[in-house]
Amino acid sequence: MDTDLPEPLAGDLMSLFELSPEGFPWSAPRPHEIETRRAQLSDLLIFDILLSSGGVRQPDSLWPPTDPPSLRRLLSAIEESTYDTLKKDCLIYFLLKWHQDGREEGFKEQRCIPPQFAMLSDAYWHLDSGIYVERAVSLLCDVRLNRDYTSKIIQAISLSDAPTRLLLQYLRTAKPMLAEPDDMDTYILALAEESLISAWQYQRTFPDKSEIRTRLARKVLFWCFSPKPRPEHLKQFISFPLSTFEQSLLHDFALDPPISFPASSIPVLQDLVCVRLIQSGQYVEALKLDRQYASTQRGTQAPQFADRRRKMIEDVIAALPSIERLEIEERLRANPSA
Repeated sequence: MDTDLPEPLAGDLMSLFELSPEGFPWSAPRPHEIETRRAQLSDLLIFDILLSSGGVRQPDSLWPPTDPPSLRRLLSAIEESTYDTLKKDCLIYFLLKWHQDGREEGFKEQRCIPPQFAMLSDAYWHLDSGIYVERAVSLLCDVRLNRDYTSKIIQAISLSDAPTRLLLQYLRTAKPMLAEPDDMDTYILALAEESLISAWQYQRTFPDKSEIRTRLARKVLFWCFSPKPRPEHLKQFISFPLSTFEQSLLHDFALDPPISFPASSIPVLQDLVCVRLIQSGQYVEALKLDRQYASTQRGTQAPQFADRRRKMIEDVIAALPSIERLEIEERLRANPSA
């Protein structure tokens, strides 16, 4: 046990920190970097949440400190918080890590901080600082650690250099409960980056016609075509079997894509729908949808694409045996306005 360290809650916590201008861990530009990170995380760091949970008001006015006097105010607020001694020690441990010289290890030994509490503090530090986020993910996958602050963790991982890999590692290993729409959206798009089929299967875990499933499916469809079409993923989607609900959702999406949907991707989306129908022998449905596309306001923005698609459908139908062509013509005459 390191006897050089003072008893934190009985003595002066300030002596744990380097206070010289050269060694102060929050010398410029560090405070600005932390403020920038806070802004990227919707103006709320994990350390802000921890301070607030202990009854510390307006944590952003205390954290980060910019000089020794402001550090003393922060430490006083921690000492006066509603936390027990162990949780206060964890907050001090978190602050000591900003020295990045290992001094927090001596503090951990002296205060007998349990390994899982130190690991959780380490993970939160990596996420808040944005330094070596991969280490945070590895730590959070430990079954001994709690599953708090899932949304904030996902948000922080999403800012990393390898968000898809790290997000999937965290979500598949730690298996936190995803209750917030933004978390589900982030997860399904990470799945799509790895495998479109995996993403599509995930939305199938929710009931047909539910708001969640509809939103997730539309999220994947939008991703496939934005900011521009993704050929490799669309190849998978062309032949992927869809349920009646999914096919209806796809057709509605193609007829009325979101306002933010790239205009240049609309013809590609509409072609995909028609190709899927033709491949499954639904020629009449393909013709009807093609007519609907041409009559929509956004569909008329690219007549050359509409002409090409119409010719593609007509050429396919022309190559069919005569009895099939007659049947298609009869069906169209019976319901020409559909």
